[in-house]
Amino acid sequence: MKISASAITDVGRKREHNEDNYYSCPEHFLFAVADGMGGAAAGEVASALVAETIGITLPAALMSAEKPDELTDENLERLLAASIEKANFRIQEDIRRSPEKAGMGSTCVLMALREGKVHMAHVGDSRIYRLRNNVLTQLTEDHSWVNESLRNGLITAEEAVNHRFKNVITRAVGTKETVQVETQTKFSLPGDVYMMCSDGLMAGKVADSTIEEVLRKNFNDVNASARELINLANQGGGPDNITIIVIRVDETVTDPAFSPETPQVTRGSGKKAVLLALTGLLLLTAVGLVLFKILTFSPPPTPSMDEFADLTSEKNLMVSGKSIPSSSVEILVNGASATSIQTSSDGSWKAQIPLTADGQFSISARTVDASGNTSPESPVRIISRDTIPPAIESMKIHSPANNIVTGTDSLELSGSTEPNTTVQVMLDDISLKPLTVDEKGFFKGLVEIRGLGDGEHNIRIRPMDKAGNIPADFMVIPFEYDTEAPPLPDFITPSGDTVNTTSLTVRVKAREAGKVEIQLDSNPFKDAELEREDVFKMELFGLQEGREHTLRARSHDKAGNKSPGERVVTFTVYTTRPPAPKVDSPTQGGITRSPLKIMGTASPGSRITLLVDGKQAAMIPTTGEKITWEAEIQGIADGNHVLKAQSEYHGAISLFSDPITFTLDSIAPPIPVPNGGRSLLVSESPFKLSGTCEANARVFITNAAPGSKTFETQCSSSSEFQFGPVSLEEGKNKFYLRSEDMAGNSSAESIIMIVTLDTVPPAPPVLEKMKDFYLKTPVLLSGHADTDSTIIFLVKLDTGKDVRFETTVSHNGQLDPVSQNFPMGKHTLIYWAADEAGNESTRKTLPLKIIERLPATPYFPDMGKTVFLDSSGKARISGRSGPGDLISLSCGNTGSTSCQADDGGRFQLDMTLPIGQIKIEAFASLIDDPAIRSEKSTLELTVRMAESGRTSGNSADPAENSMLNGSSSWHVPRPSGEVDINSASAAEIATALDIPPAVAASIVAIRTKNGSFTGTSQTLDVPEMTNFYQSVRSYMKVSSTQKSTPSAENGQSLQNRIVRAPVINPGDSISSTIKATAGKTISSLYRFRPAGRGIYKFIFNGKGLKFEILTTNPITPEHITTVGKTGSSQMGTWDTSASSTLMPEAILIKITASTDNSGEVPFEIKTTYTSIGTGDGF
Repeated sequence: MKISASAITDVGRKREHNEDNYYSCPEHFLFAVADGMGGAAAGEVASALVAETIGITLPAALMSAEKPDELTDENLERLLAASIEKANFRIQEDIRRSPEKAGMGSTCVLMALREGKVHMAHVGDSRIYRLRNNVLTQLTEDHSWVNESLRNGLITAEEAVNHRFKNVITRAVGTKETVQVETQTKFSLPGDVYMMCSDGLMAGKVADSTIEEVLRKNFNDVNASARELINLANQGGGPDNITIIVIRVDETVTDPAFSPETPQVTRGSGKKAVLLALTGLLLLTAVGLVLFKILTFSPPPTPSMDEFADLTSEKNLMVSGKSIPSSSVEILVNGASATSIQTSSDGSWKAQIPLTADGQFSISARTVDASGNTSPESPVRIISRDTIPPAIESMKIHSPANNIVTGTDSLELSGSTEPNTTVQVMLDDISLKPLTVDEKGFFKGLVEIRGLGDGEHNIRIRPMDKAGNIPADFMVIPFEYDTEAPPLPDFITPSGDTVNTTSLTVRVKAREAGKVEIQLDSNPFKDAELEREDVFKMELFGLQEGREHTLRARSHDKAGNKSPGERVVTFTVYTTRPPAPKVDSPTQGGITRSPLKIMGTASPGSRITLLVDGKQAAMIPTTGEKITWEAEIQGIADGNHVLKAQSEYHGAISLFSDPITFTLDSIAPPIPVPNGGRSLLVSESPFKLSGTCEANARVFITNAAPGSKTFETQCSSSSEFQFGPVSLEEGKNKFYLRSEDMAGNSSAESIIMIVTLDTVPPAPPVLEKMKDFYLKTPVLLSGHADTDSTIIFLVKLDTGKDVRFETTVSHNGQLDPVSQNFPMGKHTLIYWAADEAGNESTRKTLPLKIIERLPATPYFPDMGKTVFLDSSGKARISGRSGPGDLISLSCGNTGSTSCQADDGGRFQLDMTLPIGQIKIEAFASLIDDPAIRSEKSTLELTVRMAESGRTSGNSADPAENSMLNGSSSWHVPRPSGEVDINSASAAEIATALDIPPAVAASIVAIRTKNGSFTGTSQTLDVPEMTNFYQSVRSYMKVSSTQKSTPSAENGQSLQNRIVRAPVINPGDSISSTIKATAGKTISSLYRFRPAGRGIYKFIFNGKGLKFEILTTNPITPEHITTVGKTGSSQMGTWDTSASSTLMPEAILIKITASTDNSGEVPFEIKTTYTSIGTGDGF
């Protein structure tokens, strides 16, 4: 077979180092490409191991076949796969030696050409292509996620091109313990071109069509093909390493029966025929010579070859044997002549042969005699060279464990490593007999350690394969050799010669012990349990009352050495407890001082242990024959403590006494503090002294006068004390005051206290004259009294409650004025004076009347100038006053007539009147207090008899009279539109305002009588007025008084409209706009409903707008206030607190846009309200 081959690898444009490797051996027709992965140079290591392993194993394996027919397709594929599997094993071994390389691996494509066939094996996404008859075919299938998903129909070919998993491979050499290799065999023909490549070619965007074109174009130059493909990949970005091998089959031997193309033999003529004839003649001559030589001469004998090992790690092999004397022996390695050696006189020979690399070598020899005749080859002997040592990491130790402590004569050494090797063993620096590893990889043996000195030692082991390879390092097993006996253990419990229980926890302290055994009496020794470091315990049960028991303990250290002898202790069981001692002092909850004195009783002969706060504070020796005991303990801190006592009798321990909680207090109490200070002024004798001191302390007071005794009292738990009564002399009295706490500590010193007795009362105060009643305003009280006295006021409310307050008197005898609010009602004011000693003057009493409002002076807005008497001589009089007020009317000598106004302040009654010009006087009074009256008002009327067919009324005008009858109870509905009352008909007015037709007719009649409605406002708030007639009449009257000079805006007469104005309540805030027109004056109207008497404030924001407040007074729509003319912030105030007239039901807020405004002008109105006397606002 004849081939042409070229192999090139390139790092590419983006990578820093090349992780690709290849193997190219044209003389053996073997080629491979490996693409490493793993980073940190590990990928380069993996691909190098693949290439190196193939170069070591495959050529030797192919040459070792004894017969050519042994190399079947199946066997050749198996050899290729085995070489890749060997590479997988070597990568795994390298990872075990260097764990930081974990994850490294490689792809591999491997190709072997053999007599008309190509055998292939591959793992991963490196590829083999074939160009035959100018057609390119990919012979390998990528082991990648994208390719397998494409084959299974999971993704399309278009998706595969740029898929994010296109670089993910599903198989690799070295990443797992085993590897799956795909193999195949195909026929090979002369002219076939094979191209092997790593995926860097595809990453460089070189398409299959481009590969076909390059191989076809450079068919006669494989090196040019390889170089051009490398350049194309780099031109495509060169993102990965690129490796290319191009092989062209120039000549092969093929079985014609299987060859698709049998070469045709072309016959020649002329010179070619002559040449063929001469060639044939020469061949016949050569054949004759050979036959002559065969018939004339016989070959020398085959040399013998001595046995040698079939495995070695050496670089050279010494071969020896026997042949005929004075001949030459040719040594053949792998079928090729390696060296020749001259035999000695006895025919023996010896030669050294180099073994160039790891792998398998076939060794044979043949004799060449002096005539040049060659003997047949000796039988081939196979030797393998292996220089790779077993991995130390492959060793696993089963025993002994690291750092054991032992005192035995030997240690068992066992574990596992590579099968069929041996294990070198060293004890410290001494070599021991190696151990043999079986075919399963296990080894086991004893290491003699007897005679070692006590201390730390090491067993060192490492594997050695049959070739004698050993790793550089040993595996070390440290241990400690210890033959020294441990010390005897010591008993912790029981600690005495008696115990008080039949169940006992035995504790021993054993240093350097690995195990402790304890024996009770004659029972067998048992292992104790390790409780903590150096302490072992054992639970004993069923101990006998009153019997003496014996315990023995011995220890074993971790090396197995026993302590010398045993530790022995004896004890007797007493389980009957003595009674608990009794503590008599301190008492439960008691307080005492330092030093702490404790007393109590116990059984005679007992030993008492005292615990304060759980800690032993004292131990009292046995009491002998006494039953009482006492102790004094120093150093106990102040505070709360708990005391318990316990007695011991013959080793039996009582229960603790009931805990005594006590307080230790060694701090002197503070000096008592009398209420009112150390200097008191009192008005009575005897007097009671009170104050504060330490809780529960005793307080002592002693009169400084000769012969006086000391008084004692107990301070309460709330730190208060009181003495009394204590007799005093008029004037100054001197006392000493001290305290003593419950622990017996006395205050540091006594204090001197002066008590002055004053029994003369002050004069009663004189108040300024008070009013008969007060109108829901603060009542101001003032006057004069004795200096330095206190004036006390007590107001007894009519609700049954009392209000008490005080004021002082200045140095000039004047009371400091006091202002106080009271609820409405009839109350009683009691007042008196008190001096500093507590003496009080006589008490004085005054009535105190508080009213919510004054009655409103009656007025008569509904009355005309004339009234008509009905048949009984009465005329209806109507008017307004305050809500619920009692109205009194009188006319000359006709007597007085009364009625009550309704909740709206309206009233009416039929009154007997004389005919003619009369004057009616009226006043209002509060219904619940008639003495409080309003000012009088006067109504002048002309009284006539009613004409025939006419009912009583107050006007001669039929149109007006139709509105008077029952008009005060009308409710006018909310209008639904706007109407010009100067020109509209009665029907239009009734429809627009949704009012009765009769009322609309009355409006037209009034308009006809008085002229047009020309007033001061463009809009009129009709629906919210209770008396519709009043509104119309008031504007009508204004119109009649201004008829000669009607008001105008911008030269135009006002067009009077009746519209529904929006309602604003106290506390509301509104934001709106007014649509202004340049050159015109435009107004908007709002209704404001007052909540009662008080102060109303209006804050208006509207640039360039005018803000006015108008009343709906039935006489005239007067201006309450006009706020600004222009500007962005204005304020107006309406004060009704001082007004005695009837509050209107609504006032009008008028907002006007001047001629300078145009478009939508925004504005904002905020309202606040403060009621009379309460200060409340909205």
